[in-house]
Amino acid sequence: MKPTIALSVLLAGGLFCAPQVFGADSWTETLVCPDEAFTNVGRNAYFVLEPGYQTVLAGKEGGKLAEVTTTVLGETQDIGGVRTRVVEERETSDGKLVEVSRSSTNETVKTPVGVFKHCLKTRETTPLEAGTATKCYAPDIGLVEDGKLKLVKHGFVAR
Repeated sequence: MKPTIALSVLLAGGLFCAPQVFGADSWTETLVCPDEAFTNVGRNAYFVLEPGYQTVLAGKEGGKLAEVTTTVLGETQDIGGVRTRVVEERETSDGKLVEVSRSSTNETVKTPVGVFKHCLKTRETTPLEAGTATKCYAPDIGLVEDGKLKLVKHGFVAR
């Protein structure tokens, strides 16, 4: 369960973009980003990026009580000369911690198909595996790095 990754991709480093609205019943994939400096604290209509702000999602998954707590931490991380805010997500199943991930943006990732800037980097831990797993998500692409695996191909499959 990763309900906050999409928001984190756009907002953990302060990249506040709003969907361009064409009508009440319209769907759009176009994001309009303001031409202004990045910030690591603030809010918009969809996300609060202020230290101490927290959301808790709860429900049943596979018959077990699941809970995901997302917290905007007081920590920042300098990445490529840009100070980014760290957002932590803690997931529990029947009260037992099963995963922790921390997210920040502005990573640059080199892959066989290109160099991607302003990526979201997550570090995850789980009791099922020793150590941490690192994943990077690029704007307009998605997952470009998963541990030692790097993106080698992307796009739509032929219909």
